[in-house]
Amino acid sequence: MSASESDDSREGSASDGDCDGALAATLPDLALLQVFEYVAADSLDDLVSAGQVCSHWRRVAASGELWRRRRLRSHGLATLAFTRVVAFAPRLLALDVCWINQISPEDRVIRKRALLESRCKLSRLTGVLCHRDADWAHGLLGLHAAHLRELEVGTADRDTLRAVGSMRRLRVLRLSGGDPRLGEDPYVFPDPDRSGTYDAGQGLEQLEVRGLPRDTTVSLLRAHRRTLRKLTLNVGTPGPADGAAGWPRTCPDLPQLLQDCKFKNLQELVLTRYAGCYHTVPECSQQRGVVVRILNLHLFQCSDCS
Repeated sequence: MSASESDDSREGSASDGDCDGALAATLPDLALLQVFEYVAADSLDDLVSAGQVCSHWRRVAASGELWRRRRLRSHGLATLAFTRVVAFAPRLLALDVCWINQISPEDRVIRKRALLESRCKLSRLTGVLCHRDADWAHGLLGLHAAHLRELEVGTADRDTLRAVGSMRRLRVLRLSGGDPRLGEDPYVFPDPDRSGTYDAGQGLEQLEVRGLPRDTTVSLLRAHRRTLRKLTLNVGTPGPADGAAGWPRTCPDLPQLLQDCKFKNLQELVLTRYAGCYHTVPECSQQRGVVVRILNLHLFQCSDCS
């Protein structure tokens, strides 16, 4: 190799090595972060592409500060773009998987696998339906159990309820049942006081529950009686004297049930009357009147009356 060729080679190597430094000098982290904010607002996939330019851009594009307010749905993005985003994002504010079972079987498999392989930390997970693919739903919940603060789960089964009970950072939960096996053998949440597992740093603050067996529902309320501030409960008024409809369509002893839970901080109570729950205005007025005398609430509503 000639001397001139050797010099050219060294210059080329130096130029390649200085690529990140030149970009960093042109666009400092703060300026680059502001640019990426605009990119992310339009397309998360474009943000991922920007992160492939060089190691400096990748470091900034992958910063938690940039991703912590981003929301992602399981539909809307092309499958390739979706998998790129979930593989790259270090964290997301929210992920909604409600429609993941409505897309084509091929895309569904790819997206579900990508979500289970992702190391992205979620704050909020919604639209989980356990009856459509229980193994995948359980895997997704297990993957994010340590850092979820808000969760929405439908057709919850025993394994789902057990997973929910282990989520120490969870503060907001929307939970619905529908698994017939729970009706035959209700899951009971452990009482943290009796089991010796009470932790002052954990506990639900907001809970919406519907369609679960009475024993499961009551045990869930008691497990979070110290921290619960808002409760939305799908339950009926007393209904016919024979009580044939049963829980939760009818509930002749709701005031006593709530009193026995011994809530410490409950401020808001909303009674919903969906899914065939029995409701008449006179019975509702009487039911609510007794509850008001028992609980010191700031807000108390019925979905049919309010």
